Amino acid sequence: MFLQSLKRVLPAAFFLVLLAVSCFAQTGPSNTFAGIQIELPAGGHLRVENQYGEVAAEVWRENYVSVSATIEGAKTFARSPVIIENRNQLGIRIVRGPSDPAAAIRLAIKIPETAHVEIVTGSGSIRLRGVPAAAVVRSIAGDVNIEFLQSVNADIVARSAKGLVRSELPQLLSENGHVLQARLGSGAQTLRINTETGPITLSPVSNSAVSERPDSNSPDALGNEAPMKAAGIPAPASETQEIGEGDIIRVDSQLVTLNLSVIDRNTNRGLVGLSKSDFRLFENGAEQQILQFESSAAPFDLLLLIDLSGSTRDVVKLIRAAALRFIDAARPSDRIGVITFAGRPTVVSPLTLNREVLRQRVSAMDTSAGDT
Repeated sequence: MFLQSLKRVLPAAFFLVLLAVSCFAQTGPSNTFAGIQIELPAGGHLRVENQYGEVAAEVWRENYVSVSATIEGAKTFARSPVIIENRNQLGIRIVRGPSDPAAAIRLAIKIPETAHVEIVTGSGSIRLRGVPAAAVVRSIAGDVNIEFLQSVNADIVARSAKGLVRSELPQLLSENGHVLQARLGSGAQTLRINTETGPITLSPVSNSAVSERPDSNSPDALGNEAPMKAAGIPAPASETQEIGEGDIIRVDSQLVTLNLSVIDRNTNRGLVGLSKSDFRLFENGAEQQILQFESSAAPFDLLLLIDLSGSTRDVVKLIRAAALRFIDAARPSDRIGVITFAGRPTVVSPLTLNREVLRQRVSAMDTSAGDT
């Protein structure tokens, strides 16, 4: 429930922060943390990140988010590794303190079917059962498994730079093993999946029903002693309101991702073949350990804008040849679109992976009447 006044916003925000650090509290060290529910308005945005293990997400018909975490093996944590933040959107992250054991952490989450969710891992796998209103799933090296309901209506783009995209649904077929682009039904939902090296699997769900409210006696129920009222998300503060310290959760991060590009000063071209041993990283004069190093080969969306006004009539063959060379040089997983303009723009081809269609449409381009 949205709160309208500042007096009500700040206590609610402070209460939400207390939930983040105490709702998972146990009587002593534990390897299982379960017991929090967070209300999410219809169409609300949610970001989930776990750099220390896997994420198992499931879509259900409730209007709140259910969260639990499990420490793999016999290791125990003194406090919950789950951090909950709420600024522009609800955020759920897994953190590991300096004194915590180096153990994998499994995050299980149930999300409303009206949610807009982003799920991120490093090397941990991601399993999403059902598709919400919108979902973005990203992993560097983890396996991604998406289980579809029978009645799904989704616009789907799945890409893996170095892994394989596999579909067990006959209406979803990958064009080259690394990219799948399709629409099921009306395409009312959107699903975007990206990995660097992890494989992607799309399959039908084993049970066609979306999860209902968990039974209070089941192991997955959150709050077995008594029903817990979902924690409300405070209304966004107006521009004139100041953010209090109660709105902020600060943690020490053990893993930070740095994106960088290396170019040759003489040629201005990117250098390839670099490895982790070629880099040294410092923070405030202290050298930091590089735990993981990978070159990025994520696919791109490329749009060609081509002038075909009357002034280009003498060079239109050269323009077509240059566009065809560009198409041939692009990677199979890069989507390419073409727009020409001569007085007004014309979409020759929307973004597509179909190279044959692109070549045919580019070869058929000709000058048009009109000025640039």
